[in-house]
Amino acid sequence: MGEEEKAEKTKTTFFLIRTTAKQEQNVAILLEKKVKTQSLEIYSIIIQPELKGYLIIEAQKSSVVDNAIRDIPNVRRRVQGTMTLEDVERAIKPKDLIEGLIPGDMVEVIAGPFQGIKAQVVQVDRERKELVLNILESAYPLKVTVSGDYVKPIKKGS
Repeated sequence: MGEEEKAEKTKTTFFLIRTTAKQEQNVAILLEKKVKTQSLEIYSIIIQPELKGYLIIEAQKSSVVDNAIRDIPNVRRRVQGTMTLEDVERAIKPKDLIEGLIPGDMVEVIAGPFQGIKAQVVQVDRERKELVLNILESAYPLKVTVSGDYVKPIKKGS
């Protein structure tokens, strides 16, 4: 067997599995138990919170995945086609929220001393990952600088 044949044989593929919404964790646990008891060749099960109703499974063949998901509650089906490693990396890589914010956007502060307060973005410093916010719930204009990790977007500015 040549080097290319060995590389081709060990090459894995990523498959997308459709599940009932909010049941991804339960399906993954049942799937893990089945893989272990039946010694199926599934290498990883990925749950991505932003990818609601889906699991990503790494295996060599679709037939192995089909066998693994058979008779597991809350599994809808295997999505036709496969995902590349780049697709999976893009799906699981944490998104930097500050990149999508522009002056005028509305945010809610989710950490720090201003937690729970709604504000409007005045300025975005992408290098330092900081935002200058105008606190809306203040009796007078109050501008504060907070880390981009401390905010959650509410709606886009007009």
